[in-house]
Amino acid sequence: MFRFIENMRRRRENAERLYAVVQLQARRPEFFLSHNVPDTVDGRFELILLHAFLFWNRSRGEGKEGAKLAQALFDAMFRDMERALRLIGIGDLAVPHQMRRMMKGFKGRAMAYREGLENPDDPEVMLGAISRNLFGTIEEITDDGPLYWFAAYIKRQAGYLAAQPWTDLAAGIISFEGTEHVEEISKKSDDSRMAARG
Repeated sequence: MFRFIENMRRRRENAERLYAVVQLQARRPEFFLSHNVPDTVDGRFELILLHAFLFWNRSRGEGKEGAKLAQALFDAMFRDMERALRLIGIGDLAVPHQMRRMMKGFKGRAMAYREGLENPDDPEVMLGAISRNLFGTIEEITDDGPLYWFAAYIKRQAGYLAAQPWTDLAAGIISFEGTEHVEEISKKSDDSRMAARG
């Protein structure tokens, strides 16, 4: 029983570390400044879901442990989103409805992005998923360059994550191509532990 509880605690901590990196990656300014994602609540939400999907996609081949950690990341993400809803003034009665809508939205997006990755010979599948989601609040897309950029980005990051050892990911250690987020999160975790001991 104690080992089960300890495993759950450790998995939750590792998922929180993974989610912190997902958030950092999703907030990269170039997504908004250079690649036209709307710098809005919806745009930031979509980028978090996209990067959470990339981890979920990586974990799919890791059996029960992969499924458990993916669920723990999902839980961490939606705990954070529930806090955000309450902070912006969404009432207690409306929060469950909003949470169900967002959870359903994640699952739909994950299926769409996965289908895009699994159909590399039909680029319209991924381009359609990106258009409907990352750029879904834009009435008319006049420049399809960002769609192609994100299609290449998603494929590249999926490959980058696939090359990372599962033992690292399971321990909450993750990085995206071209970033140093893993070091930032590790340092923050170490600083937090030192503060707690002090």
